[in-house]
Amino acid sequence: MKLTVAVGGGKGGTGKSLVVANLAVAIAQSGKRVIAVDADLGAANLHTLLGIARPAALLEHFVSRKVERLDQVLVPTQQPGLSVVCGGMAVLGSANPNHAQKQKLIRHIHNLPADAIVVDVGAGSSFNVLDLYNSAAIKLVVLTPEITSVHNAYGFLKAALLRRIAGAVAPGAREQLETGDAGKGAELIKDMIGRLERFDLEQGRIASRVLSEYRIRLVGNMLGAPKEAHVIEAVSRLVTDHLHVDAPIAGLLWRGDKMLRSVNERRPFMLSAGVEANAITFRDMAQGLLAMAPETDIDVDMRLPPAKTYERESPRFPVYLPATLNADGRSLAGEVRNASEGGFLVAFREPMAGVASGRLRVGPAADGFEIAVSVRECHRDPSGLEIGFQLVDATEDVREAMTRLVARAAVSSALPHHEI
Repeated sequence: MKLTVAVGGGKGGTGKSLVVANLAVAIAQSGKRVIAVDADLGAANLHTLLGIARPAALLEHFVSRKVERLDQVLVPTQQPGLSVVCGGMAVLGSANPNHAQKQKLIRHIHNLPADAIVVDVGAGSSFNVLDLYNSAAIKLVVLTPEITSVHNAYGFLKAALLRRIAGAVAPGAREQLETGDAGKGAELIKDMIGRLERFDLEQGRIASRVLSEYRIRLVGNMLGAPKEAHVIEAVSRLVTDHLHVDAPIAGLLWRGDKMLRSVNERRPFMLSAGVEANAITFRDMAQGLLAMAPETDIDVDMRLPPAKTYERESPRFPVYLPATLNADGRSLAGEVRNASEGGFLVAFREPMAGVASGRLRVGPAADGFEIAVSVRECHRDPSGLEIGFQLVDATEDVREAMTRLVARAAVSSALPHHEI
């Protein structure tokens, strides 16, 4: 089946994009169809490393909807069988795609026509970076032996893992991931899971399953001496002991003139590599990763945090529209009070017992806007009259409709009565 690999590492400067370029070439040299994706919309450079000076098509063109499909921005490279989605330079508004844009991007990445997809997720540990990273079946972390790189890599991995767990457990259980004793210093993941299991055994089991399925590999880069390999080995043990996931080393890459020259020549090292140690490492990494390809396609939506980002990530805006919830054979009338791209807050005329989930019809508005979506409850106020809903199994059309609704609500929120 299709191999998806995300490459991250926290802050820049570790040679992450150089690893992506040469790893993608190595996989393509094994006879596979490969697509490298530069998901850094702010400071992309993968295309430069692949010898593409001025790409005619960019990822930004897809994010801004200048093209409908991600495969429309594929650019061929010097290596047969390898194409690239070029990130391009920063464009106002495109460097931070909203929640719906991010989910659409991830779905399109996984639908690209290739045997293997290698994603350079960009620097930092924002939610967008972490979600792109977590959507891949296999996750590589590139680090150097310097202590700052070690700290950044560990912090990045912990943030990514917590983000993945938070997206898997129920809304009420997520608070248990944040209520540790700060006075005890850095809390071990297994202690968080233990606290979660005491709160709700089933949610604790879900979190433990996330840990068991989380596939990390370390790549040590720019090593200057054999003793520096021990630093990467120590990080592998640190991740296993503190984050409770296995993190074996996928490869060790050595600092060398040929690798450095390849950057300035804008020609991947692997295009002319022979039997150098780094070339052997890239080939071994390529074969090792291909052997790890999942037997079945992963459920992309299940690997994303649910639309509970309605509360924490997506902005909410006042929206006053009639709403009707059809659930368990009942029909309850209410009014939408606010909305985000991930869901709605609805005020009902009478309290609702039990967990509210079903089909929510919103509208019609004065301009004819109306939408019917599947929802489930993510929170409610003590009175039971106001319930927050997140979207469930929303289609791309629904997500785009929600984006338009919220955009109009944002503009009209300054107007009297917030009519939309």
